[in-house]
Amino acid sequence: YKKALLKAITRGRRSCITIGVSVYLASRIKNESLMLLDLSDKINVNVYVLGNTYVELKEKTGQNVPDIDPCLFIDRFAASMDLGDKIEPIAAFALKLLQRIKKDWISTERRPTGITVAALLVSARIAGFDRNHHDLAHICKT
Repeated sequence: YKKALLKAITRGRRSCITIGVSVYLASRIKNESLMLLDLSDKINVNVYVLGNTYVELKEKTGQNVPDIDPCLFIDRFAASMDLGDKIEPIAAFALKLLQRIKKDWISTERRPTGITVAALLVSARIAGFDRNHHDLAHICKT
């Protein structure tokens, strides 16, 4: 936030936007599973406004932000899928799928939540759960 103040990113914006984006940037640097949509819901600000401010903050401060690892979202999304006692093996298989996807560079330039949902969908179907992409899109808000 101090860097945002120094670079005049706060000028003309509500403080909750700059603070929220600062929290999001810090969570990205620390590889946390915070999504910009979650933050948008919590502080009641349009996600596109947050996204634009995030890009500006990142560029003006020169922060090197790593790509989001899709594996960060597996437990969170799997817990919302109502999988009963099979949640652990499904999540474990989805994690293996994601590792293979990353190894083969399939996840490059793709949204991490979409890749995570695809791996969970395949895993759930293999385990005999009748889930479709609409159910999972609602869970991850894609």
